[in-house]
Amino acid sequence: MNFKNNPIFQKVQLKLVVAGVTALFTLSQFAGRNRISHNNGIVTRGKLRIVDNPTFPKNDFFQAGKEFPCRFRFSTIRLYDDASLAARSIAIKFADTRYKSPLDMELNTGTMPLFSNASNFLEFIKLTVKGSREHFLPYWAKYPKFRTGADVSVRRKASSFLQMYYYSQTPLLFVDQSGKKYYVKYRAIPKDRGAESGLPSAKDIKTTWIQHPLPGETRHRNYLKDEVKVRVQNKDAGMILQLQLREIKSGDSNDICDPNILWDEEIYPWHDLATAELDDYLSYEEGQLHIFSLGASPPSLGILPVKSIYDYNSIVLMRVRSMPAKRARLFAYKLFGMPEPIPNEREIETSPTLEVKTS
Repeated sequence: MNFKNNPIFQKVQLKLVVAGVTALFTLSQFAGRNRISHNNGIVTRGKLRIVDNPTFPKNDFFQAGKEFPCRFRFSTIRLYDDASLAARSIAIKFADTRYKSPLDMELNTGTMPLFSNASNFLEFIKLTVKGSREHFLPYWAKYPKFRTGADVSVRRKASSFLQMYYYSQTPLLFVDQSGKKYYVKYRAIPKDRGAESGLPSAKDIKTTWIQHPLPGETRHRNYLKDEVKVRVQNKDAGMILQLQLREIKSGDSNDICDPNILWDEEIYPWHDLATAELDDYLSYEEGQLHIFSLGASPPSLGILPVKSIYDYNSIVLMRVRSMPAKRARLFAYKLFGMPEPIPNEREIETSPTLEVKTS
């Protein structure tokens, strides 16, 4: 019997994998007093306004002209140096709070990810435990589309967190006021709709596992976070949120939810969703106390059904179920205190394949 295709086996396997990953991350965040990968960041806050004349179907939550207080957390993924070659992210909270929110979003640079379901995510995690770097080469040989995901995600020498494009990548659920269901993707773009900053060079793409700052780099480790502070102080910090919709139909191919297969923008255009104006930034200590979760969503939005670890939305499910790990980090702060802020100065290993020390 082929257990892999047995629905009962798939359901049990999914529960065990999600529970195991959650337990692993809970122990890791408690012991390390850190997030799993997005430790290097800054939290801002302001107002987010849904566009006055939406060009997308009416939705109970995204009502025309409605305003929300909001918090945006910008971060460099995994590495503790803003000048490194790395993906960047935004976590968005439709509330001016640390935790509770009617809707949270998590977006990354790059139109495609480095893994697409719980199964290959486990392979990815094993590589990060080894130290990543050149260990990724066999993984990319096995999954060429994830090598493409790395190429389109990393950024270097970006002028600003606010001048990059960020994507949800894996589709979520959108229900219009008539009850019709859609797949939905989100993205955040610069408020001037201008060119993206920090796109990697051809040399960077050849060796995306070499992530340390380039020789002669003069910008300090916190330069992107400091640039956000200046933009906020100058009242020049804002972004545009957009969404892309595709009607859910009976018999749809699973490939629709594959985050490494892009939707044709001529058929499924991006619609302006909201504008965000950020007028304050929070201290390092306050920023550390935040929890963002894809589980925060209203009834008319949310995640799509998941049946197995091979479903593309199993990645979203793991993120939703990661709350115990996030709470463990906050509990560790109470017991042991927070990690120290990232210093401006850097030390670089002599080997070109090693990352920046995180001292």
